[in-house]
Amino acid sequence: MMGGTQMTVKIWYKVMKRLSPIKVLLSSAGLALLFAAADPSPAQAGETVHGLRQAGWVLVEKSEHDEWHMGVAPYENISRLVYVVKYTLRKEGKTMICTLERDVMLDTAKQTCAPAK
Repeated sequence: MMGGTQMTVKIWYKVMKRLSPIKVLLSSAGLALLFAAADPSPAQAGETVHGLRQAGWVLVEKSEHDEWHMGVAPYENISRLVYVVKYTLRKEGKTMICTLERDVMLDTAKQTCAPAK
């Protein structure tokens, strides 16, 4: 015969075993929604070079250059390369400037688009 504590532990284990995938799924979905809402990227707004071109904007100019910055700790003495590409797009008399920055050391890419001034 099983004691009360052992029975409770067995029942709890069975319940948790069944609910575990649901909890994991709900937690993952909740975190995904939280991060998506916290970081609105230009891609979500459709303001990327690709998104604008799909919307009928025409690429009229593209320029590229390298920028060298100080390294990030613990690599302060190593120069950090940031590759920058600037796109100018036009549609119906309006002009948009998009900038794509690729940081080699940090392994990041950032794209911003804004109306030309």
